[in-house]
Amino acid sequence: METVNTKPSLISLAFLLECKATLKLALPIAIGLLAQMAMGLIDSIMVGRLGAAHLAAGTFANGVITIMMVFGIGSSNVVGPILSHMHGAGKEEECGARLLQSILLYLSLGLTLSIFAEIISYFLEIFNQPEEVTILARDFFRLMGLSLPMAFVFNVYKQFVESYGKTGFPMLLYLVALGINTFINWFLIYGNGPFPKMGLLGAGIGTIIARFFMLAAIIYHVHKRSKFKKALTSFKLENVNKEKCFEVLRVGIPSGMQVLFEVGAFVMGGIMMGWLGTNQLAAHQIAIGIASMTFMYALGVSLAGGLRVGVAKGKGDQQGVRRAGFAAIIIIAVSMAIFGLIMLIFRKQIPYIYLNDPEVVSLASKLLLFAVFFQVFDGVQAVAIGLLRGVMDLRFPTVITVFSYGCVCVPFAYIFGFHTKRGAEGIWLGLTLGLIVASILLFWRFDWVTKNKIT
Repeated sequence: METVNTKPSLISLAFLLECKATLKLALPIAIGLLAQMAMGLIDSIMVGRLGAAHLAAGTFANGVITIMMVFGIGSSNVVGPILSHMHGAGKEEECGARLLQSILLYLSLGLTLSIFAEIISYFLEIFNQPEEVTILARDFFRLMGLSLPMAFVFNVYKQFVESYGKTGFPMLLYLVALGINTFINWFLIYGNGPFPKMGLLGAGIGTIIARFFMLAAIIYHVHKRSKFKKALTSFKLENVNKEKCFEVLRVGIPSGMQVLFEVGAFVMGGIMMGWLGTNQLAAHQIAIGIASMTFMYALGVSLAGGLRVGVAKGKGDQQGVRRAGFAAIIIIAVSMAIFGLIMLIFRKQIPYIYLNDPEVVSLASKLLLFAVFFQVFDGVQAVAIGLLRGVMDLRFPTVITVFSYGCVCVPFAYIFGFHTKRGAEGIWLGLTLGLIVASILLFWRFDWVTKNKIT
């Protein structure tokens, strides 16, 4: 085992240039992801005008479907680092074959999960939510399940484009889709113009149309741009082989599991909130919605850091790997601290964006205090996962996420929520503990793996 001697200097020109390069990649990715998150936020705001039950139904349905969504998106996020390795190693002409293999793989996964979601829609009562919430959620849940194949294939194409350092076009697609979704919502949720009032179902139709637009646009972009012509010479079915598909699965499944356990912990937190009552679930949706907005920025830095690390690894530049990784960590720690401060200052005003229910708003502002505290930890763990994905270290980090979220987060959320007098705040205390453990262990893992080069 060969040990890389030092940590990157935080004041060197090379490190500052790395920070600049990472931010240049990360900001468009983050803006695009924020626009994607804003679609859900606007859905919640617009549906929230119909009452707490509608807001809770949307939260519940999205929470369950998110478990399937994040596994597919999380596992397909390895496509970017794989392609980055190939760029770094000078194998661009092979990228088209890898793109096609990934498309077929994640289209199959999306169709399988869509069928599974349709089956689950008949048994939503098993989640023990209030009856009115379950009834309102059912059709919306089915629509979200139908959109899974489009979301997965779009993410594969997005990873392909971003592996070239071209992050602006996916960002533009997210922004346009946000406008499309909001426009359709106004007509279908409230019954404006010639359309009937469809409530939560109208929000689902808006989302599925927006996702179809994004997929069609990025397919056209990739196959028409000369930038990708060299790579697409290998975009042929004859170049698809079982071994390469299994290689993507080998790294994709652990990557998906990592994201699944984290998001699954927060989904379980939402389900436990439903056990406490509709108002608690609505307050949870408000607080998690705001925290998720800052998480999208962290995810943007995570994806950008993973791409930068992947290129350095493809070149065999171990110091470059560490420099790219620590640059991403510093960027996210500083940024999330600033976001936390802003959230602290405006925590009592933010919930009124969603609805004007004093009881729900009061509880949501209390939950936001936990979000203020865990901002830096949440950002560091998200970025560390992306960096480890970039160096293709996936198995042990998966063990870390299983422990942090499955053995710390969910059990302590249940204990503090139902075996103390803390209730909703106790659930969020458990979630916070899980994030702290994950951030410490994942950061340590990245430092250890990149410092100890196995020859």
